[in-house]
Amino acid sequence: MEEIQKMINSNLIFGATCSAVNSDLLKCVKFDYCIMDEASQVNEPLALGPILLAEKFVLIGDYY
Repeated sequence: MEEIQKMINSNLIFGATCSAVNSDLLKCVKFDYCIMDEASQVNEPLALGPILLAEKFVLIGDYY
């Protein structure tokens, strides 16, 4: 877990899928922002994982 935290903290941008962020490996990490693209195609339970790991979040996607 410490290695994962060091790797993420040493980078300015971290990209992942919603499924990957919901894994146990990233539960100990806190992000400044979560920008979720195609948010209209993600169901709410899956979107909660990344949102809860961030201080602020932006959801981007179709309104359809």
